Amino acid sequence: KQQGYNGMVNLGADRFGGSNTMGNFSIRQNKINLSLMGMNMRMRTNTNGDSERSSTFSDITSLTTQDIESKTKGMMSFGRLSLDYYLTNRTTLSVGGVVGGGLFKPAENILITNTVNGITSTSNRLSNSERKFSPLGLQLGMMHNFPKAGEQLTMDFNYFGGTNGNSGNYTTNYLNSSNQITGVQIQNNNGNGTMKFMTFQTDYTRPLKNDGNLEMGVRGQFNGITNINDNQIKRVGSDVFQNVSSASINYESINQVYAAYVSVSGKVGSLFSYKTGLRAESSMYD
Repeated sequence: KQQGYNGMVNLGADRFGGSNTMGNFSIRQNKINLSLMGMNMRMRTNTNGDSERSSTFSDITSLTTQDIESKTKGMMSFGRLSLDYYLTNRTTLSVGGVVGGGLFKPAENILITNTVNGITSTSNRLSNSERKFSPLGLQLGMMHNFPKAGEQLTMDFNYFGGTNGNSGNYTTNYLNSSNQITGVQIQNNNGNGTMKFMTFQTDYTRPLKNDGNLEMGVRGQFNGITNINDNQIKRVGSDVFQNVSSASINYESINQVYAAYVSVSGKVGSLFSYKTGLRAESSMYD
């Protein structure tokens, strides 16, 4: 509640070259309260591992070993700016925005050895992928306190959405006993998506006699999602890519929810209290 300035900065790093930075700053002067927050994270990971799996089914015995080396480089950043404006000593207006983005690039090298009933085959799987996203958000608010203690009206609007994308290339080299390449299979994966989420809500509260309250409000919600993912493969000995429909996605979802409510509460005497209300809701999904 006091006027002035406030700020903080956090810094961190790891031995692989990753880092994280976060800072915020706020100022309150007269009728304005302003806040700013920023965050950045750089990721650098290196992973080495191995696995061994054996199985026996009827007269068939198999052994699969994998040597795995993976690395990931990535970065994501977020920023938020918010402002409260004290229109009067009873009414406050608020606005806030969020913006950000991220990009991650994982890479993997797997050496796979399969032995089935004494016959061994070897392959080397190389993958390079990219994942990115860009979120965006907006918040609007109003709060009004009436002269009567406890009587209040609030209105809020929230939007959060964004886009995302992904791509990947997966190359499998089949090797002979001399580690020479005898065949190559390539798989490509590309996708993108969007997300939108919006809500509007207003609520009113009024104190009644006998320690009671009248409460009412309305709310609307909209949510939309799209997800598209294409998968293609170029098999050993082929010069063309073929679509893999069973591993592809074309999805869209939209839903809307609208609701309203009213409730009344109070006391009768010193031993009995009550609260009764009604809520209506309508939902649509596609």
